[in-house]
Amino acid sequence: MPTEGRQFSGERGMIASLIALALLCPAAQDLAQRVGELAHPDPEVVEGARRALAGLEGGERREGALLLLEGFEGASAPERRARAELLIQLADPTLVERVIPLAADPDRQVRALLIDLLARPDLPPASAPARVAALAERAEIDPRSALRSRALEALGELDCSQAVAALARLARCLPPPERARAAASLPTTPRSTRRVAELAAAGFSVDPPARPPDAV
Repeated sequence: MPTEGRQFSGERGMIASLIALALLCPAAQDLAQRVGELAHPDPEVVEGARRALAGLEGGERREGALLLLEGFEGASAPERRARAELLIQLADPTLVERVIPLAADPDRQVRALLIDLLARPDLPPASAPARVAALAERAEIDPRSALRSRALEALGELDCSQAVAALARLARCLPPPERARAAASLPTTPRSTRRVAELAAAGFSVDPPARPPDAV
């Protein structure tokens, strides 16, 4: 079995174990209950669940994050927003690969939260290529201009070679004024100096078509 398949199977097995544990262990059962309360129609119940989950410590943080990821895509938009906000706080670096596909969520608030999560400085360097690809995709195709700009900023915050290369490419191919934002997002570090010089020499000669207005 490929490494990716083994990893995915291992994660699914871990989630299944957590769910089984939740049926037996009062503490795990409480975690599962709190995550379920994020879908409650009473805002006070939702807020209480959010506070309880945000206050998790130690190993419970990872358990809580795994439960938040389980069924994420099938949850309602308000519940996905609550889950995404909590994942910013609780998701440890080993879970980033599971977060990346969620950045294309249909809800703009969820996408904004997950863009911020993908820019977290404590995430492992090994995940940088996948995070850069996800953020570059948001910068190019997100229907909201504010989120396209935020994705460009997030790429600059990563300050890795892959992000610098992506921003340099976007500075050439995005329509104005977004290509200027891409260039402005290049980090002021030695690795980006050459890219900035290349862009200045090229004079941003490529003239991509303008974007349509934001989707509602």
